[in-house]
Amino acid sequence: MKVVVGIAVFFILNVAGNGLIGPIRCSDGWASPSIGKQGACSHHGGVNRAPQNAVFMVSILGGIIAAVFVGNNSDNRSDQNKKHRNRSHSNSRGTKTIDHSGPNCPICGSGMVSRVARKGRYQGQEFYGCSKFPRCKGIVSKTDSEQ
Repeated sequence: MKVVVGIAVFFILNVAGNGLIGPIRCSDGWASPSIGKQGACSHHGGVNRAPQNAVFMVSILGGIIAAVFVGNNSDNRSDQNKKHRNRSHSNSRGTKTIDHSGPNCPICGSGMVSRVARKGRYQGQEFYGCSKFPRCKGIVSKTDSEQ
């Protein structure tokens, strides 16, 4: 997501900036229809590419800043969601312990944690997931465990 936003901001700034500064000109300000071909501005001090280079550099900087800004906001939100979802709390030593409120995992035998499916066919439904996820992918439906 960060990369996509950064690239999009780069292209938007680049197109808008080049639209504002106008076409390429010779160093003395002369506008020739043949600029870009060899020797077109040789009698006028060469091609002045400074405005295009400045727009390019500002576009790169803007893309990087946008990517960092979007990345920091989404990372903070995902960290807060993970803390809330895991139902973890600190013990007296400051280490986290997970509240194993469910049955034992059918695959590895560890405790299971109540979770809510965030996407897919079962989105919004509760289930028990292994506390050792992602090493163990054991799950039990809440309706199966209650019977």
